Amino acid sequence: MDYQQFLAYRNRLSQVELALDQLNPYDLKALLALTTTPSETLVFDESIYLQHGLSIRALLKALFDQFTQQNHPLYLPEDIYPVYFQLAGETADIKCYQSTEQRLFDLPTQANAVFLISNPLIPEGYYLTATQLKSLDLWLLASTRRYLIIDTVYDFKGEAMATLFVSSRVIFVGSLSKLGLQPQTQAWAIAKTPFLSAEKKQQFLFPAHYGLCLQEHFEQAWQELLKQEVLPVAWNPPEVGYLTVVECAYETLYQSSKIATIPSRVFGIKNKNISVISCLSLVLNK
Repeated sequence: MDYQQFLAYRNRLSQVELALDQLNPYDLKALLALTTTPSETLVFDESIYLQHGLSIRALLKALFDQFTQQNHPLYLPEDIYPVYFQLAGETADIKCYQSTEQRLFDLPTQANAVFLISNPLIPEGYYLTATQLKSLDLWLLASTRRYLIIDTVYDFKGEAMATLFVSSRVIFVGSLSKLGLQPQTQAWAIAKTPFLSAEKKQQFLFPAHYGLCLQEHFEQAWQELLKQEVLPVAWNPPEVGYLTVVECAYETLYQSSKIATIPSRVFGIKNKNISVISCLSLVLNK
């Protein structure tokens, strides 16, 4: 398949109606020399509302625009994805908060607030805990005008959307940009309550096996990094994904061990004694 054929193939994929378990965006074995093993798909076997898109950015912008028009303040994490703020635009009522190292989030008091968080948390690489999820659910239940947006684009294990909330005002957004290494191909937003122009569906099938194939390689790379003992600080591999944080300033790591890490400020993390590391170089060098 040459590049033009690839573009044509990707364009066809964007027109496919989900169920995603039947969508094969590429041959993992051919592109990444992975052995794909079948895994159970996550099935939403209840009535849900589904909105399609080519990218998660487009869906988030549409959601932000709608909530802004309805005078909802947007609470966005400033230490995960700076593009959130670009998508919200200048007219949005934006509030910032920090998600890194937070056992419980400082949830807004406004009765009509919209709170966005990623699951798993990036760049930490950990899923929201049961305590955090319960806190978010109770916050939603305290007002019928509140909404929670959960960005699942880094959910390589396919666990985030299986989270059960009592409240129906939870919107899950995701795409194939990370799970399938296919940006601008297929994105989705799912909720139990109507939003945007979402269509009512009876089920949603999720291709958990795509992300799991990549996650297997990430885990092998993290274990290899642990064996090398190149970091002079204690750390644990993340639960999921190719990023995590270590408790040491990037200048210190470079001066003591000549190790180049990502400064925390790149992600908007205010704690300067944290650095971000990635295992991708070990994955690519296999």
